[in-house]
Amino acid sequence: MIHKIKYLAQLLSQQIIILIVYLVMLVIPTMILKLQGDNVDLVWQTFQFTWIPVLAVIICRVYGSHMIIKKVQKRVPIRSWNPVLQVQQQVILAESQRFNDLESQNYFKTRQLIDYLMTWSHEMKLPIAALTLMAEQEAMVDSDQVVKQVALMKNQLEMLLSYERLNDFSHDLDFSWLTIADIIDETIREYSTFFIEKQLRPVIQVSSTRILSDQKWLLFIVKQLVYNAIKYSDPQSEIKINWSDNQLAITNHGLPIAANDLPRIFEPGFTGDNGHQQQAATGMGLYLVKQICQPLNITISVSSNPQVTTVALTFPKSALKV
Repeated sequence: MIHKIKYLAQLLSQQIIILIVYLVMLVIPTMILKLQGDNVDLVWQTFQFTWIPVLAVIICRVYGSHMIIKKVQKRVPIRSWNPVLQVQQQVILAESQRFNDLESQNYFKTRQLIDYLMTWSHEMKLPIAALTLMAEQEAMVDSDQVVKQVALMKNQLEMLLSYERLNDFSHDLDFSWLTIADIIDETIREYSTFFIEKQLRPVIQVSSTRILSDQKWLLFIVKQLVYNAIKYSDPQSEIKINWSDNQLAITNHGLPIAANDLPRIFEPGFTGDNGHQQQAATGMGLYLVKQICQPLNITISVSSNPQVTTVALTFPKSALKV
């Protein structure tokens, strides 16, 4: 009720100028007639005949303002000969649409984050459960198995932190000249446990080319791609990491990507047929890689056939030093 009273008062306040003009038109003639000693009954009679029409005009204008507000709220076009009113409506409707778009985007991002956190928490439970089971069943736990489970948790944690940093990614870039061989060596060293477990052989052919990029984010990209190659490789096979011209290619032999999945592999949360078979995929790895590649001016492409899958990173030649 109080809100309605305030709303009505605001509408009436917009008509105050009409009331002031009307009163001035009555007061001034009254003062003039009094100064001249004339009868002011004419002014009083004028008031008696005019206050109702003036009140009607004010009520009509208040009602008109109310209807315009309702139409704007419902995004109903207003038919008016007043160009100022038309422009105001266009601005209001444009701002309203922009607000709704932002609200929808925020809802989608929040929903996406919640879904990812649920999946992420499940993926984190797996290595924790594995460590707990080993500790319960064995007095001495194999250190290699511990290293493996810790590496899995670390990989998932890095993905989550990277996902969070995407909102303010531009402020987290630090470009410097890097050697691609150092990035590859660090990646292979960190995932050596997985290579050994599946008896995979890394075949590395990279040059001493230097790249102008962000070390932390480029390392994240390469690690995610190598991790995927390990995960979907056949045991006792090779993972080839090759540098040619301005392109880094990572090739693995194993489970191929279905042709109908290829166009969607960079979508957030998409796991495809391989993800369902592995039962250990969040569908966020390639999405994050794609998002990070863009500000680093790196083009990523994926090809797959029944024998091999290759992921290629193409760098701008202006960012290379031989």
